Amino acid sequence: MVFIFLLFIVAVCSFGSGYKFLRLEKSAKIELFVTNISASLNEDFIKNGEGYIVHTNNLKLEDTLKNVSGVYGVSYLLEGGVEDYEGLKNKVKVQNVQESENICTFYGFLSGFDKFTYIDGKKVNVQIAYNSENSRLIIGFPIILGSY
Repeated sequence: MVFIFLLFIVAVCSFGSGYKFLRLEKSAKIELFVTNISASLNEDFIKNGEGYIVHTNNLKLEDTLKNVSGVYGVSYLLEGGVEDYEGLKNKVKVQNVQESENICTFYGFLSGFDKFTYIDGKKVNVQIAYNSENSRLIIGFPIILGSY
């Protein structure tokens, strides 16, 4: 999991320095979708069927990862703008774009990530959504597993 996070940082940094979310500020919230948690986990979590959704942030991520296992998804919830969303859309091999009144989303493939899923027979390892109502940018690996 740490490997995935580091790959994310490397990949995102290659997008350029103009995007707000590159800083991964304290306000960046992270949801980890995991199959197991340890009794010593000091983060909020929700039982979700057979697994758990663990809420943390970038400052606590390293410690949190020591207390979970079976990570099958990660979502980063960040403050951002439509320019961040559009910038990412230009850097990912986009396979599907959906836009509604307040929410724009796409999924696609970003090289360098080893976890992926298939949608319509194509490999997908990133989904990005922008919600203009709350200026929230959500990046999910391999897809957004929570709400946006």
